[in-house]
This record gives sequence, C-alpha cells and structure tokens, in this order.
Amino acid sequence: MGESLFAEVRLFYAIEPSVDALQSVLAQSTLLREGPFAAAALRWANPEGWHITSAFLGNVDVGLVPSLRRVLDALQPRPRKPDLVFGPLAAFPEAAGARVVVRSIGGPGIEALAHLEADLRARLIDLGILSETPLPYVPHLTLARVKNESIDLRSFDASSSSVRFEPVALTLFESRLEAGRRRYVPLASVAW
Repeated sequence: MGESLFAEVRLFYAIEPSVDALQSVLAQSTLLREGPFAAAALRWANPEGWHITSAFLGNVDVGLVPSLRRVLDALQPRPRKPDLVFGPLAAFPEAAGARVVVRSIGGPGIEALAHLEADLRARLIDLGILSETPLPYVPHLTLARVKNESIDLRSFDASSSSVRFEPVALTLFESRLEAGRRRYVPLASVAW
C-alpha cells in the first residue's frame, strides 16, 4: 500500500463495493451524462475512485497512520456482508439546490453501515482525531459536483434502476492532489 512523503495527509475510511456493482452504476451514469445531464454544468467523479465514505478525517499528522491502520484490525470481526442497494439519484444539500449529485444507498443492510460508522467514529474519538459532535451519517456514492452555484435536480428526468451490492473491503485512503485532480491511495484495507 502507498506511503506519503508529507507531514500531514488527507485521510478517510471508505467501503469499497464490488466491481460488478460499480460497473452497473457506471453504465447508468454514462447514460445520464450523455442524456439528461449532457448540458448540466457538472464535474463528474472519476469512477476509478468511487467509494462510500465511512469517516472523513481531513488532514492528519502522518505519524498517526499506524494507529489508524490498527483501527481497521480492531473492527474485526464484522458481521456477515450486508445486503445493500445503490438507490435513486439524490443531491446534497437538496434536490432544489443541488451542489453534489449522488446515488443513495439503501437496502436491508443499511443498519449495518450505520453501526460500522458509529463504531469507527467512537474509536476515532478515542484517538482524538474526530469530535464527538458528528454530522448525521448519510451513506452515498458521489457521481458529480456542480461546477457553478447549484442546479435544480428536480428538473431532470434521471431515473436509474437500483443495483444490489455487498461491500468487499473497508479501506483507509489518502486523498492526494495530483495535476489538479484527486487520487485516492489505499494505505490499509481489510476484506469484509
């Protein structure tokens, strides 16, 4: 796994879905990109970096990386793989003033993601990396960001069929800015 050369690194933990599920979402998003969203001012996320963020850490001292790797080991064993679904398109902060276009996540296993996020957050609070006042956890897959102020997602007919998936790994990633684009480098990973 990659190593950083900097004193601080920008880190996050993320769930990696199966490649098959991501390919299905990619095929649907390509249709959206070339169809209803063709004229929209969107910056599409690189599918090679698609993930479901479990905990965003921000800039962290590189010396804490070994402790953050051990957090993954401490989360073992996890219960069986949850049955999840990439659901319909959604937006942040809301459809009427969308700044980020996402695929929602649902399904019978959604509660397992919430438990994982709560366990992970508690361990990171104990390490002094996160505060005790979290924003609500809303699992999602980011497809695109709005380039300008916002768009009204309600005006797009952009229905997508749901895609079932299981997580394959939980990974600690470093987010690196290279040539003006974000690249996500895995630092540690555990299979689900």
